[in-house]
Amino acid sequence: MEKFGGIAEFVATVEAASFAQAAQRLGMTPSGVGKAVSRLEGRLGLRLLRRSTRRLIVTEEGAECYQKFRQFLFELQSMETMREPSKPLQGRLRLHLPPALARVHIMPALPSFFKSHPGMTLHITLRNDLIDLIEEGVDLTVRVGRVDGANIISRRVGGTRFITGCSPDYAQSSGTPLRPEELLQHNCLCFFSRQTGLPRRWVFTQDDSPLELAVTGNLILNNTDALIEAAISGIGIVQVPYYAAESALLSGQLISILQPFTVAEQDVSAIYSVAERSSLKVTAFVDFLRDVFKSKPRSCLK
Repeated sequence: MEKFGGIAEFVATVEAASFAQAAQRLGMTPSGVGKAVSRLEGRLGLRLLRRSTRRLIVTEEGAECYQKFRQFLFELQSMETMREPSKPLQGRLRLHLPPALARVHIMPALPSFFKSHPGMTLHITLRNDLIDLIEEGVDLTVRVGRVDGANIISRRVGGTRFITGCSPDYAQSSGTPLRPEELLQHNCLCFFSRQTGLPRRWVFTQDDSPLELAVTGNLILNNTDALIEAAISGIGIVQVPYYAAESALLSGQLISILQPFTVAEQDVSAIYSVAERSSLKVTAFVDFLRDVFKSKPRSCLK
């Protein structure tokens, strides 16, 4: 198998953009990864990476080899999977989940996952922000809405809608907007991204066309549950996923507004790197997430 040496190290290095990150993923030292890639280059007679003190650059030949090597590793892992189809899953899976989604849907369903996979350990970080999977050492994350990026795979596991709402007290004291643009005259409580530091734009459908509004207000948070609590207290209006606000809506603590302008259902997706596409642990959790959303009444996801 010596002739295959260095392939996994090279693929991991390209995807992580550094020997150090690749070494962390493979359980090796950075120098060990670098030497394995150098030996691979020597056998092939090709320069796959250009090294500098600041970064690694994939050469044209390296980019072509990366695509072929990645497919080779995928096929190899698939054959290994076929050889031991009934082997129980063991080990740790590192997950990054939105707090409200985890609280409402995922955590209550975890006993069924552990019943099916008693040898698994889940290491869960609850945060709303976008992350670099490789840099953070995360196997899988879950996002609501559109997700783009290089070297990632997105699998739809369910769907949800964003609702706009406020407390009855706020509606009585400040009134409620009848059209989205009237929100510009109201106190809107906003969710912000850690990456940009900017509030998320609110989304609507108006005259059969998508509409985004840059609303403003006196409170900006990066936690959906805290936004809902602030809205319940009467501070202002929020736009959040329905699943996060469902209990407050059903209890009457929040009322839904601007319903005719609510956007269509948005995807809830499981995101993982291409390096994890043949991971049985990742596949098991994606299947679990699909079952979680499939079991929910439609009203819980609207």
